[in-house]
Amino acid sequence: PRVERALSVHERVAEQPETAARPDPRATRTTELPQRSNVVPLRPSPPIELQRFAQAARHPDPHRVIVLDGGRVRAVPEAEVPRDCRAGEGAAEFKASLKARFGSFPDGLAYLELLEAEGKALRVGDVERILTKNQVLRRPTPGRVTSGPREFHLLLVGGGPRTSSQVAEEVKLLKSPAIRKDVAEIEAYGGRFAIRTTIVEKRGPDSIGMGEAWNRDQEGSVNTGAEGWGYGERLKRYCRANRDEIVEQMRPFPPALSMFLATFGGPGKSGVTDSQALPDAGSADSREESRNEARGAKWVDRTGAANPDERTGNPRMERAATLRFQWGLEEHLNFEALKRFAEEDGWFRKRYRLEVVCDTTVTAVDASPPLGARVSITNASRAQDSVEADLVRMNTGTTLGSPLAPGQAAVEQHSYIGPMCRRGLQAFLGSRSLLDEHGRLKPGTRVLTGGSGLSLYDQLLTLGSFMGLTELDGESPNGWRVTDYAKRHHRGAILVTSNTDGKWISPRHSHSPAWTQNLKPISNAREQHALFLHNEGEEIYRAWQDICVASIAAASGMTPGQVRHEGLNTGELVELQRAENSKHFHAPPEKKTWTLYGARREAYLGTALGMGLEPDPGKAVKALEETAPLTYKGRSGYVIHRAQVYAITNPDATVSRNNRALIAVHNERFQDVTSSPAIIHSLAGELIDAGIASYTPGSYGDIDVAPAGSPGPLVFRDKSGAESHHDFFLVSPTFRLTENPAEMSLQGQVDPLNPGAPHIARVGANRVMRDPDGTPVSVESYGIAGKGIRATEDSFVGVYAYDTNNRESGVQVAPGLAYRRLAIQYLAAAGRLDPVGEVERRYSELYPGEDAYREEVERFRGDFESAMYKAALVRKAETLAGGNPLVFRSLYEAYAGNADRPQALAELVRSAHGGEDIRFPEFDPADSKRYFGRFVDVPDHIHEQVYMWALQEARRTLEDRSTLVA
Repeated sequence: PRVERALSVHERVAEQPETAARPDPRATRTTELPQRSNVVPLRPSPPIELQRFAQAARHPDPHRVIVLDGGRVRAVPEAEVPRDCRAGEGAAEFKASLKARFGSFPDGLAYLELLEAEGKALRVGDVERILTKNQVLRRPTPGRVTSGPREFHLLLVGGGPRTSSQVAEEVKLLKSPAIRKDVAEIEAYGGRFAIRTTIVEKRGPDSIGMGEAWNRDQEGSVNTGAEGWGYGERLKRYCRANRDEIVEQMRPFPPALSMFLATFGGPGKSGVTDSQALPDAGSADSREESRNEARGAKWVDRTGAANPDERTGNPRMERAATLRFQWGLEEHLNFEALKRFAEEDGWFRKRYRLEVVCDTTVTAVDASPPLGARVSITNASRAQDSVEADLVRMNTGTTLGSPLAPGQAAVEQHSYIGPMCRRGLQAFLGSRSLLDEHGRLKPGTRVLTGGSGLSLYDQLLTLGSFMGLTELDGESPNGWRVTDYAKRHHRGAILVTSNTDGKWISPRHSHSPAWTQNLKPISNAREQHALFLHNEGEEIYRAWQDICVASIAAASGMTPGQVRHEGLNTGELVELQRAENSKHFHAPPEKKTWTLYGARREAYLGTALGMGLEPDPGKAVKALEETAPLTYKGRSGYVIHRAQVYAITNPDATVSRNNRALIAVHNERFQDVTSSPAIIHSLAGELIDAGIASYTPGSYGDIDVAPAGSPGPLVFRDKSGAESHHDFFLVSPTFRLTENPAEMSLQGQVDPLNPGAPHIARVGANRVMRDPDGTPVSVESYGIAGKGIRATEDSFVGVYAYDTNNRESGVQVAPGLAYRRLAIQYLAAAGRLDPVGEVERRYSELYPGEDAYREEVERFRGDFESAMYKAALVRKAETLAGGNPLVFRSLYEAYAGNADRPQALAELVRSAHGGEDIRFPEFDPADSKRYFGRFVDVPDHIHEQVYMWALQEARRTLEDRSTLVA
């Protein structure tokens, strides 16, 4: 019977030709003992621990051969088996390890003996299946220590909003009556539900949930609201409850305060006035320039919201409203409340342990322990320790560093590089005697500031609070104005520089992916999905981009070239944005999105979230999920956004070898997706118009220390060669992975993304890292490593988490991770040897077969062809219009009128091209493995299926074990 059972295991291993390695006589190992009477025969060495075989069995290729490398167990391709490895050795060692763990007669013993006797290779599939058979102890041996229920430990590196969101979802899920019923059932069978979570954070305990971008030193404005995924109501309650305190904190920043008031209504009970909003209202200048307090009392609707005043009960939290640290504080307080609940609730205290280790840095992560990892930590007192964990999640966020080159240390002495907060900048300016007796920046001070993105606005807000740049003005379209004081005393004070002329962050005029423009779009979500299915999805950045640009142009009364900002330098671009902001501010609420930047953001956000150009994206998503349950269901949102960019940057994808043009399109889109709120964005244009600020293209590398006797300590040469002198350089830090010791410690332990970045791992589903052999380890990547690298001048690779610094994407993925965590926990509660590996294998088993996949994607062949026709038509329309926006719109509308008639579209294409047939790429969908390999994150419904499987599997294991005991 044992032989039959063993052979049944063998038969379930994927069928393959008999290619097992035969013993190599030259590699036979013999030990000849000296012929002396006092020699003690060698005792057999203890077997390799079974966990190492279980670790190797995580490899996704079941045909790989198990080889022994000292005490290490590896899974390697058959062609790469070392010559000195003896066939059958792996089976013999695995057999010994099984017997040591499960007793004298484990399942599969006869099969292993057969492999050993015939000198055949042990494979990954063999190990995985035999281990699965032996998870339930069928023949207990007296005195034998076997697997049993145990605690499962997850360690989170970093305590920012990703970590707090993930822990919050765990706690919320465990509070659910349905989940508690499942836990009770497992415990009734003898399972031990012991879940342990440890957070290691480099800052203090009052910073949990805040991270780099949302901590107390970040006084820049929030650029996005809660546009989705459920935390808008929570933020609304917090802002209502703390309105007066928030207003008080925002007084030094009138544009940001105006943004808050536009969301929550006018000054009202807070009584904010212009004079109160200035840093120092006591000087003669401030009294003179703030003589009209009534300016701050008149509130106008600048958001497009219908009655957004809090007194109507309808503040619009999808609009940006606060400073960064204020939202970070709300996240921290929410986490603290959940933590207190978990500590005080009796049910949680018995089953859930949450540890928060603060003022401590993770210096290294060791991924070599089987079925776990070891984390080295150093606290503020420089005391060192290590922590064992079953699973480590790298929530390292956006590690920051200086944008200056290492050779510019002298320049750095005259630079403020750090979080934009008044306290830090005040100390810096004070140390250089640049503040007057009122705490304001001295007139005549010249500032060089860097960047043309969101961070620039943080810099301008913080700097402006020391310059008296702005004051509230209820009659102004954006709710504030540049002060006469600043115009008189700070003319020409600010020079902005960036490396690329003609680039500037876009203003935000829309807040959802819904297409609200006064124009019927030519394409839809189905056609976007068809383009994503094709090849590596590169047509999302080619044909679809042409469709988007054409739709934006027709809606905005422009040509596609104007939408692409062709030929504009930075000064002209800022002036265009200033005009579009004015149009946005003065429009009635229902037309505030009818601007160039309203249309751009709707099109590009809809694209990034996989929702196409749809007036009702929710309805479109539902319809597409019904049509494409395998390839689309649950994947809309940031899940598909990450897949889009990873598809074209996967190192194994042909298109990644030269994807520079595709990445340029991606970056252009995200100028609009991550755009600055219009009220804040107008700051740069107004300062330039007032003569206080100016722009010139240049490189930070061309900032130097000025010679003695110069008008300022720094000298800057822009790209034209013009030279200017400055009192200091103000710039925000940049993302710098090399500043993170935990991430850097992975070098040599992981399958590298690229030889030039050996510390960055390739990841699979659920962002699980792999070792150099490709075997998954117990470390996951949810941090800055997912931003990828530039492999060559024309190639970007490994961009699977471009949105690492996006709070909403972290919120969206957290519920699914909570279900996955509990699935792992159930198997641990039942005593399974490798709960992480088993759960991950289940995800791969839930992918559809190739036939089912092909059947679904074939439904989109017509949509692909239709989208390619439309892209060709709008390209031709651009040529035919000859720069005339009216002609372009009329052509677009004519083509859009035939959008649902494929035959008519084909005829239009032929007609537009002089009767010639135009050749398009034939629809060639990626195979299922490549397609699903684009998704580093898994849809929630798949997480829930895995959860239900793990619950049933744990129940079966414990039922069998309890039957044996009885």
